[in-house]
Amino acid sequence: MAPHDKVVQNLKSIPEKVLRILLNCDCVCFDVDSTMLTCEGIDEMARFARKYDEVKALTVKAMNGNMSFRQCLAERLNIIQPTVKMVSEMIQTKPPQLTAGFKPLVDLLTKRGTQVYLVSGGFDQLIEPEAAKCGIPSNHIIANHILFDEQGNYSGFDESRLTSENGGKARALQLLKTEARL
Repeated sequence: MAPHDKVVQNLKSIPEKVLRILLNCDCVCFDVDSTMLTCEGIDEMARFARKYDEVKALTVKAMNGNMSFRQCLAERLNIIQPTVKMVSEMIQTKPPQLTAGFKPLVDLLTKRGTQVYLVSGGFDQLIEPEAAKCGIPSNHIIANHILFDEQGNYSGFDESRLTSENGGKARALQLLKTEARL
């Protein structure tokens, strides 16, 4: 069995037609939460901070259209109050798990020269360590960024990130397409 066939064998969960399409792309963008990773990053951060029930209730409210994504993001982070230490401990003790088959797929794509990007409403601080395991550089991650003060306490998030707003992922993809001339 050729090495390419062996990698494809490890990607059984991807329909053959989809895999063929992906292998013919010059650039592929993946979502992160519940796609690249098996979990939702903010939910895991809330669990780690023992604030899951409060955050989940707010998420449900937002999903019913009662607030903007940016407002919901701000309120959930205000509940969690992440710190540099907490995020670091979470990554060390309960890191997000890669979805089975994701790394072999990225390996196959990058081997053939395909640019791989991650676009997420989650946080680059949680995404970057797992992306690095897949060989995806940090400049190929479009995500939100938590801000901390000099003591490492939560001080907000970068509201200039496209992914912090409603429809932000689509706008980020359009910007990527325009800037990269894809």
